[in-house]
Amino acid sequence: MKNPGSQTLPLTKKEFLDSVLRLGPKVAAFDCDGTLWSGDAGERFFDWEINHGVVPAEVGRAMRARYLEYKAGSVSEEDMCGEMVTMHKGMTEAVMMKAAWDFMENAFPGHIFPEMQELIQELQQMALGECHRLQDLILILGQTTAREKIGAFLPHLAERLAGRPADRKGAGLPATAGAYPSS
Repeated sequence: MKNPGSQTLPLTKKEFLDSVLRLGPKVAAFDCDGTLWSGDAGERFFDWEINHGVVPAEVGRAMRARYLEYKAGSVSEEDMCGEMVTMHKGMTEAVMMKAAWDFMENAFPGHIFPEMQELIQELQQMALGECHRLQDLILILGQTTAREKIGAFLPHLAERLAGRPADRKGAGLPATAGAYPSS
């Protein structure tokens, strides 16, 4: 919340990125109304998908007419958004994802703010680094666990097969040292 009379100084690109990355976000969510790009991407996609035949021509004509009513103020935003979603009835998610991908790659390049592109790349790298650390940890734990199990199991098996009671000391691996009480 701003204090009365205070001014917000614009951040440099580096200051902006540092201010977000310093928080170490675990989740990032963006809306499409000026955070990632300028302009109305929803309206652009609506027009693009009708022009490119993503929806049947008759649906496109009806939706364009309805959209003009919305722009004139005779249709609420809630109703218009609901109707825009229903114009995709019967389409698979794969078809919609391909259309969105095509739109972003071919009709929308250069519209995403450079700072946001860089921020997204940085966040992706952070997430990738976290995935690599977890993968390494899982591999290490998996190997350690297997060694511990084998180290504890083999002496026990040998003792049992020899007809002697197992001493439950394990094989003396660092991870099993002190794990079993002495007899």
